[in-house]
Amino acid sequence: MKIFLVSFVLVMLTACTSQAVYDMMHERERQECLKQGRSDCQRGESYDKYKQKRDEVMQYEDINK
Repeated sequence: MKIFLVSFVLVMLTACTSQAVYDMMHERERQECLKQGRSDCQRGESYDKYKQKRDEVMQYEDINK
């Protein structure tokens, strides 16, 4: 039971950290764009959309091995 709980916590931390890092990178890029005075600064795509696309590519690569 303890191993399951520790594993679950580690997986959740990793998932949350990945999304936080992803969001932080895109926000930093947007802030740099705004500092340059550009008017075409956009928010990056959502982490969920990115993850969906990444999973599709990974699944496609697994099929074609």
